[in-house]
Parts: sequence; structure tokens; C-alpha cells
Amino acid sequence: MTHERKFITREYPGADRTQVVMLAAFTLVWGLDSFLLKLTTIPGSVPWPFRLVACAGFITAGSYLVYMSHRLVIDEVMDPVLVDWGVYGLVRHPMYLGIQLCYLGVASSTVSLASFLVLGFVFLVYNRFAEFEEKELTGALGQQYLEYMRRVPRWVPSYGSKRHALLNVYQ
Repeated sequence: MTHERKFITREYPGADRTQVVMLAAFTLVWGLDSFLLKLTTIPGSVPWPFRLVACAGFITAGSYLVYMSHRLVIDEVMDPVLVDWGVYGLVRHPMYLGIQLCYLGVASSTVSLASFLVLGFVFLVYNRFAEFEEKELTGALGQQYLEYMRRVPRWVPSYGSKRHALLNVYQ
């Protein structure tokens, strides 16, 4: 017998398809600009050790956020409740942020300005996804979600959200 997952609300319509298209577009632009056309790559402006460290750091941080948010929401919490601890105590959309950090890591590896431009578009799309989901969650959870929004930033962790998340990692 399988347990059917239930979520509080729905995600942005077509979000999965949109994410695949964004990944394909980013990869195409990054690959063409970084290795074939080299129209906007400026790798000489940043020494390769710094690019390597930045790339590895962004991808590691992004992968951690994606893994931990997926683990909390999909693997551990079976009931449809507001998850506001762990990485969800740092930012409201850690999975989306993690994906964007991975994009940033790849773009920083070759310093492709065209890739950073595409990444700006990717951010706008993820921000739209976040706005949609927050509206849905506010409608479903009301004051509880409004309080969460007040306490935890959407994208950039603040000192207060970090402290809260670290104190409640294993809640």
C-alpha cells in the first residue's frame, strides 16, 4: 500500500517544465559562450583558483540547500504542515535558492557574462514561483504563514533567521 503525499497548496502551474527549459537555456548559453563562441567570457579577469573555489562553494551550498529542503519536505514530514525549521528557518525557499546557487557556481567557473544575464532571468522566474506559492500558502495558513514571512526572509538569510534555524534544526 502506498501513502499518497498531501501538500498544503499547489506549486506554480508548469513549474517543472519551466525549470527544465531554464536549465536547457542556461546550459546552452553557458556552453556556447564559455567554450565555443567566447563572446562574453572574461576568465582572465579572475584567476582560475578563485573561480574554482567560487564554483565549488556555490555548488556545494546550493546542493546542500536542495538536499536538506527536499529531505525535510518530501522524505521526513508526511503531514501537510508548515515546515519552518532547518533550512526553512534560514530562507522561505531553500530549494529554489539552492538551484540558483548551483547556476551561479557554473556561471562563475568561466565568468560568462551571458550566463549571468540568463541567471538574472532565472532569478526573476524563481521569484515569480515564490510569490505564487507564498500567496497560496497565505491563503491556506493565514496568520501562521504571515508570521513565518515576517520572521524568515525569502532569499537572503539574516542573522535572526540563521539563529532561529540553528536553534530549531532538529525540532
